[in-house]
Amino acid sequence: MSKSDGKTMSAAEVAAAGAEVATVKWRDLELVVPKYDRWPVDALEALDDTRLYVFLREILGPEQWAAFKASDPQPVQADAIALSNLIGEAAAHVPTLGESQASAGS
Repeated sequence: MSKSDGKTMSAAEVAAAGAEVATVKWRDLELVVPKYDRWPVDALEALDDTRLYVFLREILGPEQWAAFKASDPQPVQADAIALSNLIGEAAAHVPTLGESQASAGS
């Protein structure tokens, strides 16, 4: 997500802002991403243009992107594709407030 000054928010800032988030486990990392309907426009444009690395940088934010790139062994294209798939699956399955309340009563 982006702040009003155009800078990308960290995962902690996204969660603190009250946005619904999902946690993605990748190797030793637990990455926090916003629910898909809160993805920034820059990330969506990158995804539409099939610019995978720009998409991941936008969704993860600078700290998590740096942690992903610093993973051991160093990530390759297949890892970036796998991570983007995990992010898409996790972010799409964060329930909305109405869904949470409905399923709590089931």
